[in-house]
Amino acid sequence: MRNIIKSMRSRYFIAVLVMGVLVTLAAAAMQYLLQQKQEDAELINRAGMQRMLAQKIALHVNQIVFYKKEQRLTQTLFTELDKSVRVFSANHQMILGEKEGKYVFLSEALMTLYFDAPANLNKRSLDFLALYDSKTFNAEVAIKMANEAQVLLFYQQQAVQLFEQGANRKVALTRLFEFVFWVSAIVVLWLEVVFIFKPMEKKVRDTIDSLELQKQETQHALTMKTHFLARASHELRTPLQAILGFLNLYRQDGAQSQLTQVEVSAKQLVNQLNAIQEFSRWEQGDILVSVVPDDLTQTLMQAISPHEYEAQRKKIALETEFSFSTSLVIACDHEHLAWIIGQLVDNAIKFTEQGSVLIEVYLDETQTYLQIAVKDTGCGFSGVSPLSSNVTETHFQGLQLGLVRCKWLLDAMGGDIEFEKGLPSGTVVRVKTPIYLVHSRREQHCQLRPLTGLLVEDNPLNAKIIKKVLETFSITVKHVEHGLAAVDDLSTHHYDVIFMDLNMPVMDGFQAIEYIRQTLGLSEPIIVVTANNEPVELNRAKALGADVTILKPLRKESVRTALEHVGLIQ
Repeated sequence: MRNIIKSMRSRYFIAVLVMGVLVTLAAAAMQYLLQQKQEDAELINRAGMQRMLAQKIALHVNQIVFYKKEQRLTQTLFTELDKSVRVFSANHQMILGEKEGKYVFLSEALMTLYFDAPANLNKRSLDFLALYDSKTFNAEVAIKMANEAQVLLFYQQQAVQLFEQGANRKVALTRLFEFVFWVSAIVVLWLEVVFIFKPMEKKVRDTIDSLELQKQETQHALTMKTHFLARASHELRTPLQAILGFLNLYRQDGAQSQLTQVEVSAKQLVNQLNAIQEFSRWEQGDILVSVVPDDLTQTLMQAISPHEYEAQRKKIALETEFSFSTSLVIACDHEHLAWIIGQLVDNAIKFTEQGSVLIEVYLDETQTYLQIAVKDTGCGFSGVSPLSSNVTETHFQGLQLGLVRCKWLLDAMGGDIEFEKGLPSGTVVRVKTPIYLVHSRREQHCQLRPLTGLLVEDNPLNAKIIKKVLETFSITVKHVEHGLAAVDDLSTHHYDVIFMDLNMPVMDGFQAIEYIRQTLGLSEPIIVVTANNEPVELNRAKALGADVTILKPLRKESVRTALEHVGLIQ
């Protein structure tokens, strides 16, 4: 929301700034044009005055000559004449005003009128003033000035018309500018609407929609949480009730079969707790994908075989169609793939009361994707997808986390899952996941050179199992129980490879790896063997100097892949 407010503020600022600049430019231009219009009015006024003043000067000279004969000459006539001449001269100088060697107010037409024949208005005006400056006021001078005044009247009338034409052009320019400004303002407003306000409106609307969606998702999540807790309570209480019940019966009867039922119920309880723990971790995207080569048929049968008994019990045909060689070896996350297939088969059998469940497995044309289809003749599903949980359901059959976990796993593996409604009934679940094809089964018949390895493991049982697996790769293994014993041994002995657990007493694997790399300065490959699949911890071990990680429980293919990674086997 703060980003939205910041974006809106920025967009408003830009819009106001653009309009402010446009209005300022328009105001400045209008002021300039108004000033020009005022100057033009002054010019036209003074040019018009020149016509009157020329006539007035000639009249005053004529009156002086006449009154001089009648001996009625007064100083008032000379005063009026001098005043008219000064104004005429001042107007003429103003009209011919110069700036940087150029006439300010004269257009080309006026330049021709003032300085070229036949008008030569400048020379005529100066000659007219020269007659006054001679101070010879007689009949001949009066007649000559009267004639010059008539000529000046004619040409000054042309000058006034030319000044008016120039002023009219500027008026037309002002009108054009006003129109251009109006169009520009409309265009700017349209651009602001299109590129500022509409995107801003869309962003606000999208944000509101996003917040509304988040609100709905939050409400949905809260509702789902309530129903999930109810389901979890039911699922956890069922095996717990069985444990308590069979323990009471065992106290009464002492039958061994009752302890067996307690053990089965306890394992069921542990599985439910593990499912809840994994769901919480996977929901945050914390899924570790381990791509290793293994037998595809073995992985598929490992997922399908446990459900054969339930299918037989319900008299449902459990069928498989594998369109590949039974000895095909592919590289993918076999563990998670088996879990996904097992979950889909379990769901198919659970919701099928009669008919069959068919598992089809094949490679796509590029042999880079594994295609799996689980088809059943059950009741099918309502809505768009079984993944869209109906929170109004109140039945408590399982934790109902399976399909969601399948989707998260496939997303992490780079795969996909789709649901189709079967015809005439049932469901078709299609799974697609990337694989790497290994063209031949990698058996251990190749000649392996003898290697020496140091196993750092605090659990004796785990150490015994790991040691047996490593010996199949011709690795002579020495076992120590913690990191301090490992660094002491490495101070005096050399090994081809080091297998390091992370969580140990005395000195853990992180401290041991750092000591081996930083203090002892050893470069032997360090393979982390741990049940800790937290990405943060694994990345920390790698940053300290570990080369590769194998997750427990240990598998031969995982060990082979790790040894190949560090270059100890080919």
